[in-house]
Amino acid sequence: MVQLDGFLLLGGKFMAFPIPEFFPDTNVWQILFNVGLSTLGRAFDLLVSHYMSKKRYLEANPRVQRLGWIRGALIQIPIILLGAMQIYLAFFIFLSSIFFVLSNLQGAYYVRKEGEEEHYREIQQMVKNTPWRWLILDELLVIGTALVAGFLIIIFVVLGDILGIIFVAMALIFFSIVKFASTLHYYHVVDEMPVIEKNDLDNKKKLNLNNR
Repeated sequence: MVQLDGFLLLGGKFMAFPIPEFFPDTNVWQILFNVGLSTLGRAFDLLVSHYMSKKRYLEANPRVQRLGWIRGALIQIPIILLGAMQIYLAFFIFLSSIFFVLSNLQGAYYVRKEGEEEHYREIQQMVKNTPWRWLILDELLVIGTALVAGFLIIIFVVLGDILGIIFVAMALIFFSIVKFASTLHYYHVVDEMPVIEKNDLDNKKKLNLNNR
């Protein structure tokens, strides 16, 4: 790939870093591959969203909420055509779609067990009883890992520091493994403990207050 030299002023010094050329693909097979990759990502996202919320109570996309699933699928065509232009755009569409799929699948068992309407009522009750500043903070904490890692990767790419990118990736992998293992361990401990009823919790709170 032909590369140009770019420059960034850091610490009073100009540092060179490569900028890849970003032109639309012209090879027919490459364009077809781009279309396939973009279509695969968007199809996964729509299918999982439909599986989780057929009646669209839990659908966060306002366009799909308003238009319905069929017309919501049709508006994916411009996105796929955009991905057809360039492999990087196709990869971005596919990867971001997979991220949405994995996020939407969280709690799938509980949604299917409780039912879409009941889960929606629980969310509605939580939103009505929680100040917006806490809702916003909670969402920022959820996406914090991806934001920090993404910004660090961009910085290390600009600096041309491959080792820095590797360590960011290793930190993400390490965090994911530890988080997965510790959560399953916690679930196992909770599962082994006797069920605590709400009345028991209320009595425990009263006991703690009386002992103060």
